[in-house]
Amino acid sequence: MINGHKLICTDENAGLLKNFMPIQATLKDSVRVKESTYKRIYIFPRIKQNFMIKEHLRKRLFKRNKAMVEYLNSMKILEKGINITPFRGVILFDGKGYLISDYDKNCIRLSESRFSRKLVEKYAVFCKDILEKGIFQYDFNPTNVLVDNAEKLYLCDFEHIKFQRPSLGKICWVLARLSRYNGVLDHYKLIFLRKFFGDIDKNELKVRLDRILKLRKKWV
Repeated sequence: MINGHKLICTDENAGLLKNFMPIQATLKDSVRVKESTYKRIYIFPRIKQNFMIKEHLRKRLFKRNKAMVEYLNSMKILEKGINITPFRGVILFDGKGYLISDYDKNCIRLSESRFSRKLVEKYAVFCKDILEKGIFQYDFNPTNVLVDNAEKLYLCDFEHIKFQRPSLGKICWVLARLSRYNGVLDHYKLIFLRKFFGDIDKNELKVRLDRILKLRKKWV
C-alpha cells in the first residue's frame, strides 16, 4: 500500500505503475474516450502515449474489484496462448480499480474494420481456438476483439469470462449471438460458420446451422 494506492502487478511492472500515482492527478492529463455506467477508458495524447487506463467505477462490497477480476482473467488467458491486449497491472484506490494497459494506435476494434473473406476466416479460427482452450466469454463479438495493420487479432475485455470447455450447445449459442451482429454481411457470416466448423459432414453441418438459426430466432 502506497499513499492509499494498492498495486497488483508483477515485480517487473511495479516501477511502471508507480509512475501513474497519484492516480487522480494522472487522469487530469488524460482524454476520456469511452464511458458507461460502470467504467471509463482514458488515453494520453500528450504524455504516457503508449498507455491506456480503464477505470472501474462500481464499488463491490465483499467481492473483488472488477478491475482485479479482469486482470487475473487476462493472466489466465495469456497462459493459454491466446493473443490479448496485455495489462501491466491494477491500481486500487478509494474503492475503485484502474487497469493500466498498453495502447497501440495501430489497433482498432474488429467491428470498425473493413471485413474481407480472409479476415472473417481468421476471426473464425481465432474464435474456435478460444472456445477449444476453455475460454467462454459471454459477450464475445467483434467489439471485443482488436485487429492490427497485419490483421493479427487480439482478445480484449475480460470481465465476463468462465474457464470451461463449452458443450456443442454452448458453442452454437455463442455462434447464434455472433450471427445476429449487424455490422457484418450475411455472406460473411456464412463464411465464418463454414470456416469455424471446418471439414465436417455436410449433413452434420446442416444440423448445426439449423440449430444456430433456431437459437438466433429466439432473440429476434
